[in-house]
Amino acid sequence: MWVAFFVERFGFNPTDQGFVLAQSWRVLQGEIPHRDFISARPLGSAFFHVVDIVLPGPSYPASVVIATLQMMAATVWLALLTLRVKLDSLRFCGSVGVVVAALVNIHLFPMNAWHTIDGIFFVALGWWALDRGARGSSTWLFRLGLLALGAATTTKQSFAPALVAGLIFLLIEHRRGRRDRLLLDLAILAACPALYAIVVGAANGGAQALDQLTGGAGTVGDRLLSAESAEGFGIYLVVFLVACAVAAWTSTHGSVWATIMGRCGAAASLMCVLAVVVRGGLSRAGDWGIVLLWMLVLAIAFEFLKSAIRGRARVQWRLLALPFLAWMSSLSWGYDSPTLLGGSMALSIAAIVVSFVSGDSVDAGGSRLVGVAASVVGVLLSGSFLVAKQSVDAYRDQPRELLTASLGSVTAEMRGIRTTPATVAYLADIDRCVRTYPARKVAVLPDNAVVYPALNLTNPFPIDWMLPMELVADTRDRILDTATEMDSMGSYLVLFAGVTPEQLAEGDGARGIDAGAVGPQDPTGLLGAIDSALNGSRITCGTFTGIWKEGV
Repeated sequence: MWVAFFVERFGFNPTDQGFVLAQSWRVLQGEIPHRDFISARPLGSAFFHVVDIVLPGPSYPASVVIATLQMMAATVWLALLTLRVKLDSLRFCGSVGVVVAALVNIHLFPMNAWHTIDGIFFVALGWWALDRGARGSSTWLFRLGLLALGAATTTKQSFAPALVAGLIFLLIEHRRGRRDRLLLDLAILAACPALYAIVVGAANGGAQALDQLTGGAGTVGDRLLSAESAEGFGIYLVVFLVACAVAAWTSTHGSVWATIMGRCGAAASLMCVLAVVVRGGLSRAGDWGIVLLWMLVLAIAFEFLKSAIRGRARVQWRLLALPFLAWMSSLSWGYDSPTLLGGSMALSIAAIVVSFVSGDSVDAGGSRLVGVAASVVGVLLSGSFLVAKQSVDAYRDQPRELLTASLGSVTAEMRGIRTTPATVAYLADIDRCVRTYPARKVAVLPDNAVVYPALNLTNPFPIDWMLPMELVADTRDRILDTATEMDSMGSYLVLFAGVTPEQLAEGDGARGIDAGAVGPQDPTGLLGAIDSALNGSRITCGTFTGIWKEGV
């Protein structure tokens, strides 16, 4: 709640902050994914975040709180998994380490309903519950993990490998004695994706779903292998490599000098991790997350070599789970860095490095990361660091000192969200236009998905955010067919934004663009085509131009 109130409610831009909620809004109105509205991803998140809207109170702040809690919970589950401890076994230092990791995971990402956050949440829950359920012989917890991994695949295709990993884990457990329950466990693992497919297929949306889910541009995480990602961080990576190698190697020797060298190496390794986080400035999709990923891979490799030297060579799958999830979370068109797991990776690196010099296994190292005093200072510093960075770099918005207006003055659904007066005026223009030109169906194009649930509007088009990458399969044809049908039926209002998201981000939303400027803001060519297909009255309303046709 502290993070949601003091950090995440400051700053707003009507682009991706509301995209998933707009899809949840469609689900509440009875629309079927892929058949009635288009998505390049499975829409499990749209169903999951219906709760954001139906909860009492303003829906957008509720969405911020829920997303923040999801990240906090995922951080805890990943820490329990990689450190292999129970929640009640985390002593003060370990608990504080998890809190710091959660703050770093949040970084400067705008907390709101988002498919990648959902995927991380369900995968973290799934893997932890599977591991804990298997080790504790808890059938219900084991099956909760299976269900969660299945749910993850309905949020985004990039999390499908997590289900495969769960299947492998299930088959291993089957060989250990769960044979009489295999078919039921397989059914639970497949329950969520199967239910999703059944609902869409039964509504005659199966063919559209297949075309849309396979029609987008693929990504495999090329940026993770790019040398440019380490630019500016290369020295830290090299020093970490050497220092971590020293800490691991000396851990296999019992001399006094080896102990001293090992502790120096461990300290240098931890300082490198800290330096990467600080230098990265918690930036969104920054290279710092990629550097932490490779540091984690190196630390795991040295952990394996250390165990091999001692004659107990083993690869701990619990440690490998985190870089695997980091790779999946980076499979994105616009956020191709695992920064949403930066804190968890840093915590796991610290646990591995500390285990080299403490004599404990990685499993036990989480509770002895630092002293109590250092833990308290760590939380205060990390919290202050997050607030300071976000106060000057709110997502697509101005510094906090300029966020003096509340969106609650426009709609109660966004009460408590602070932004610039220009952005408030922008959304107030939309609200005023909708009231001035009433219509059954309203579209605000091209970047304003949040207005549909916030203002209780019905978008006639089958997509809420007309980004070029989102226009998969037959999206263009369906949009133009919708425009033709709208014109024949009447009672519509289509508004074209005269202010770009970039102008809003610069606090320049009060400056409108000439009424004929639809073309320059139309990289897809769709806005001009829609404009040509509609024959209603041309209007100008605030910073918007539009086409309005009264109902028959």
